[in-house]
Parts: sequence; structure tokens; C-alpha cells
Amino acid sequence: MKKSFLISSALAILMILTSCAQKSENRNDDNPKKALEVRGVKAEISVQVEKEWRKYYEDAIERVLKDNPKSKINIIEVDSFDHLDIIDKVDSSNLGIADLFAFPTDRLYSLYERHLLADIDSKAIAEKIGGWDDFDGGIGGSFKIKNRYFAFPYNIETMIIYINKNNAENAGIDLNNIEICDMDPGQILIPIYDSWYGTALTNASDIKLMERVGDKFKSDMESPWIELSQEKRDGMTAIYDYWRDNFKENPSIFDPQMGFEYMDSELSNGKKGILLIAMPYEDIFEKSADKVEIFPLNQLKISGKPLLHWKGGWGLGINSRIQEDEAKIALAHDLISEIVSPEYAVELFKSSGKILENADPAIYEKSDLNEIDKKIISTTIKSYKNSAELPVYKEWLNVWKAWEDGILAWNLSQPDSPEEAYEEMRASFESVLEKINK
Repeated sequence: MKKSFLISSALAILMILTSCAQKSENRNDDNPKKALEVRGVKAEISVQVEKEWRKYYEDAIERVLKDNPKSKINIIEVDSFDHLDIIDKVDSSNLGIADLFAFPTDRLYSLYERHLLADIDSKAIAEKIGGWDDFDGGIGGSFKIKNRYFAFPYNIETMIIYINKNNAENAGIDLNNIEICDMDPGQILIPIYDSWYGTALTNASDIKLMERVGDKFKSDMESPWIELSQEKRDGMTAIYDYWRDNFKENPSIFDPQMGFEYMDSELSNGKKGILLIAMPYEDIFEKSADKVEIFPLNQLKISGKPLLHWKGGWGLGINSRIQEDEAKIALAHDLISEIVSPEYAVELFKSSGKILENADPAIYEKSDLNEIDKKIISTTIKSYKNSAELPVYKEWLNVWKAWEDGILAWNLSQPDSPEEAYEEMRASFESVLEKINK
């Protein structure tokens, strides 16, 4: 199992050091650029590509350049999160930022407000490649601001459940009725200190970690324990109990440096681990048909409530510095069309683990993918449909750190009760909300 936080490439760092840093505000919300018919365009753009994606992108680029032989598309090989780290430090003119790059939905507003994104004629691309019945009703609508689209849907993602069938059978576990609170320590593996995973538990109990009220923000986590509804108290109690019981057995599960590797190991045959919630693209224990079962997330319950994750996903954004160059914009639009074309959905999954919203599930089912990958895809699609809408306003980014700080504080203080643990979490959220509500 792994997370996509890799070391930045030397090339990207060199670009930061050698490029200029002047403010770019080329985006004009009142004059969106439209997708052009791309044939014979002469332009040069760059695209951010992770190492594993490279062959797939090279093939897509080759298809684009067949119609545009005088154009050039340069690859900047760098992990997506490392690329976003670069973006956080510089502006759109910096050569360390690609002209076309991938980013998760929850980063949209922070990029938009820094004038880093060009608007995209998403409806034209969607019509060209097909696959949507309701573009705005899906992830496409998540990238829409003031009637403009500032990214094009790349992939959908949400949590699913991986189960080691051998370990479950040996422990006599009924896989059709799994309740976190009823399982022994070490049997269910959830890195709850990581808020991306922890919110699957809080959502189940309708705990609102942050919501917008007018021009201010509030959180259930600001409320005194006694003022929380019974449902929310039950949810926080179950989270605390999970932490307490598992921390006693092996604190490594709550160690940000070791947690994921520990859980990977524990899900192996003959170990205690039975169930792990993870993203569909993550590397976990050997995924052979006789060892693994895959369920939608809502098959796991906490305090009697099905787990509920987000409708997550990624988009492809265009750097605002090329907004005024129609040839470059046209070339970028055409490359997007090739990257997310349903025609190449299987190849995209093989290279990146990305699942297209606009691909008919039958495309995957009829492919040469192995049975486990097919089940991962079908289960992800099912889980995605049952998931909650992901908050995309930039203030929500503070939630991830507030939650992690709260859980990791338990590792040090080792609270004796759910209420005591909650007060530490409450302090973490109060500090964040005080800053953003100033």
C-alpha cells in the first residue's frame, strides 16, 4: 500500500531555481477560450506526467502530433503531489509548472484564486469524446466556477474494502455483517490519523467537520461534548475505542511514518489483519482471486452506520500562462481529449489505476484485465455512486491537518475516555477555525 507523496524530481527543482517568478493573471473570466478544431496547429506545450504514466502519455502525445506535426509536447516527469508542492511556492509563469497538469478536486479553489488555471471548453471536449449523460451532475460540475470550467474530469475515486478471505475464514468472520466495534484489535486496518480515511468514519455519523455558514465556517467539533447529538457522540466514541484498542496492541498502525507499511504486512496470509479500507489504485497485499475479496465501503459499519466516503477524483488543468495563446490552448484541449478518451480507458487504468467516469463499465469488463482489477473497478464505481459530495472550497484543506493533529495528539496523551479524547480534537479544530474566520 502506498500514498502518492514521492520525492520531487531534480528536474523540477532545477526549474524552480532557474525560472522567473512574476505574477501571472492572464485568466479572463468574462472571455473564456473555446476549444478549437485541432489540425495543423503549430505550438509547444508541456505536460506533467508521473513515471508510471509515461508510456500512456507518450502514446497520447503521438496521436495528437499526427494531426499537428509542427507542434511539440514536452513531458515534465514529476509526481502529481510534488508538482502541486511546486505550484504552492511559485506562480503560473514558473517553468517548473507544466502547461497541463493533474490535480485533485479539493485543490480547485486554491489554484483558481491564485489565477493559476485557464478556463476550459469542457462541454466541447465532453461532446467530442462522449460518455456522459449528465456532465455537470458528475465530477465535471465539481470543476465549474462562475459558469466556467477550470479543469476537465480525469478520474473518479473513493474508498473500497479489501478483505483477506483466508484470514477471515480462519477467524470465523461473517463478511456480510461487519461492524468495526465488534472486531478484535488488528482485524480491521484503517489509518484513521490520515483524515482522508478518517472522514469515512465521521461521515457515517453525520459529523460535519467543517461547513460554510454565510461567509464564516463552523464545525461540529467546536461543540461541547454534551451538546453533540447521541449519533455524533456514538460515532466519536467508536473512533476513540478503535484507536484505544489498536494502539494498545500495536501503536505502529497510528504512526504516519510506519502505519501504511504495517497495515500492508498485517493483511498478509496468516496474519491477524482481515479488512483494510483503501483507494482503488493503492498497492496492497497480493491481489490474487483466491485470497482477496473486494466490497463497497458501505458494507462496513461503525456504531451501526455504514461508512461513507467522498466522491473524490482528479481533473486536468491548463496553466493560465497560455490562456491567451489560442494555438497552445487548442493543443492542450486535444491532448486532454486523448488522455481521457473512453477508447483508451483500459490502457489508462493499467498505467495509472485511474478509472474514467465517462467509460462504460462494460469496456473494463470485456477487457483483458484480470478478475481482481475488474472487481476493483466495478466496486469503485458502485462505491462512488453511494458516496457523499466532496467539499471543494479551499478552507476545507484546513480540515485534513486539524484532524491529523487531533488524532496524533492521542498517541502522546493517551486519553482515558472518549470525552477526554474529543476535547483534544476540539482544541485542534477551534484553533483552525479561529484563524480562517478572522
